[in-house]
Amino acid sequence: MTPIKTDGSTDLGRQVVYVGEAQLLTQAGLLPLVFEIDATSLADAVEKFAAGATVAIERTRRELEDLRREAASQIVVPPTLPRASIPGAGRAGCRAAARSTSARSGCRGMLFARHAKGQDVGLRSSL
Repeated sequence: MTPIKTDGSTDLGRQVVYVGEAQLLTQAGLLPLVFEIDATSLADAVEKFAAGATVAIERTRRELEDLRREAASQIVVPPTLPRASIPGAGRAGCRAAARSTSARSGCRGMLFARHAKGQDVGLRSSL
């Protein structure tokens, strides 16, 4: 990219930046890759294009793997009512319910975790 001034003339006060563009074919479709090439001339940029593309592909692969790992370990919490609308809500309500055996079954919780294969797994606990 050649820097220019507002009147369209070349701005010699700023450095020319060489940018490489490539596309990576994924299961979800084409993924555009854009990366800067540290070069001093067009010939130098052409020579360094393949190395820059390889670095961009590896960086993108790591980022996709991190996103995949993060999505697989997400905890899904079911929607709940506001605490004010639930009698005895909160830890104090659960402790009070745990003290009486008749109300013990009334204090239950549900935790959902997303399995690595995308399935929701429910874990139930009661006090």
